[in-house]
Amino acid sequence: MLMCEPTADYVRREKDLRRDQHSAYFFRRVTVRQKQNTVQCLQNSQGQKLETYEAISAELIDYFSGSLGVKDDNVQGVSDSLLKDILGCELAVDVKDDLVAPVTMKEDRFGLPGLISTCLKVAQFGKFKLKAIIAGHGKSISRDSMHKRRSTGGKKKAWRKKRKYELGRQPGNTKLSSNKTVRRIRTRGGNVKSRALRLDTGNYSWGSESVTRKTRILDVVYNASNNELVRTQTLVKSAIVQVDAAPFKQWYLQHYGIDVGRKKKTASKKEATEEPESTGEETKKSKHVMRKLEKRQKDRKLDPHVEDQFGGGRLLACISSRPGQCGRADGYILEGKELEFYMKKMHKKKGKGAGAA
Repeated sequence: MLMCEPTADYVRREKDLRRDQHSAYFFRRVTVRQKQNTVQCLQNSQGQKLETYEAISAELIDYFSGSLGVKDDNVQGVSDSLLKDILGCELAVDVKDDLVAPVTMKEDRFGLPGLISTCLKVAQFGKFKLKAIIAGHGKSISRDSMHKRRSTGGKKKAWRKKRKYELGRQPGNTKLSSNKTVRRIRTRGGNVKSRALRLDTGNYSWGSESVTRKTRILDVVYNASNNELVRTQTLVKSAIVQVDAAPFKQWYLQHYGIDVGRKKKTASKKEATEEPESTGEETKKSKHVMRKLEKRQKDRKLDPHVEDQFGGGRLLACISSRPGQCGRADGYILEGKELEFYMKKMHKKKGKGAGAA
């Protein structure tokens, strides 16, 4: 929302580069992008135009006070910790000193709190420099091994610069949310990848039954790499999630004629419990269908742990796709030894949490 004039050094450097005919196409594209990104008119949530400085500043104050807390007109500066929370990274010392400077007389005359003055000061750096600062002190993300040490511990000398094919991008950090959001990213060679930012559904395969159904993801319960990904409900590959068991329950009833996971009404009828599960609704079925169901039930095997999960309406599953690369959160239902392994891990983790409390 805040635009600022480029510095004199940038203008002089831009004029020098424009003389080179090979850079003409690049600067034409930059000009088009700047026109597209230029704010022509500012509006508030009610659709009213914000033309005066007081109206714009009031809208900014309301926005930041709603996201960070109640505004305080007596605040005349910003601390280092608050600045780190706003930008999401630690800044250099010279940059930080300028951003946390006291409010000027002009800002104080309009009654702006320290948070808005910080936003104005950040905008003075220019959008190109600000983008580099927030990305991490002007450093690009690279997947090369030039910066890594040798296996013996010695440092390696960087004998060449970074390459385009070694670039890395910001992580997607796909969140569990009903507001599905998937972005298209143009990659090297004109190819396209899908980056999911928010997902809550996926296709999950039941391996022992060779059936796949689309179902809802209800919760993230375990992640071997980082417990923080469980707390923030982040969907990544190999994350253990709980999915809705209803689609698989309906298929099981249709395929075997057994309502799996259904609770018995009376525990005294021991004779009735000889059957593994109670049958579904009494509907008329032909003799051919009955023979087919009986034949299927002869070879039917169901993991006891999976059967218990059907009673609760949630199945443990593992995400096998990469939501940040393909835009999907597909996976498979956990069974057998793998299910027992993760159940032990979660039980152990739960016991540690209870002991710490």
